[in-house]
Amino acid sequence: LHGSVDEVLLENLDRVQQVLNGWYPKRLSLIEVLPEATHRGVPATQSRAAFFSGGVDSFFTLSESSPPLDGILYVAGFDIPIDDVGRIERANRILREAAREFGATAVEAASNMKTFTDENGKSGTRWVYEQHGASMAAVAYSLSPNFGSVKVASTNAGEFVDHMGTHPDLDHLWTSSVQTVEHDLSNTTRPEKVAAIM
Repeated sequence: LHGSVDEVLLENLDRVQQVLNGWYPKRLSLIEVLPEATHRGVPATQSRAAFFSGGVDSFFTLSESSPPLDGILYVAGFDIPIDDVGRIERANRILREAAREFGATAVEAASNMKTFTDENGKSGTRWVYEQHGASMAAVAYSLSPNFGSVKVASTNAGEFVDHMGTHPDLDHLWTSSVQTVEHDLSNTTRPEKVAAIM
């Protein structure tokens, strides 16, 4: 691998692979990651953020975070196609309004990473089940000078957690020496979340 890789993230990559290979052994193989160099840093800030789609789960994470979040992140191209300008602008408007309401900074990002995946798994990784957590972590890492920790909202409650690209067994493994990534695991059901944020 050309370039330098964060030491903590490099150590965690073995465990990331073990988790994903354990879930999908016929699709994903273990490989050895050998970078040219490694480095270790310290968080540049204690500021905290969370990914925000505008849905129930991310609103719940935003409203229930204690202490309050400093920022919320929306990534165009992840849930809305990157060329759907109208829907992306609506999503960014919801992001900005939520940020204002909760006193957080709205971070509008865009990525084409999803276009390199294949939901059928024939010519690439599957976005929902294998890739989107890694892509979220990549966006978070690019913002490590601004946020020392980033939360990923939980979709399902407690033991009802599917093997997906974001998962409580996986998300924290994207942590590096300069940023913590955490899965905002909650035993709160979707109807309970709706009631809490209304």
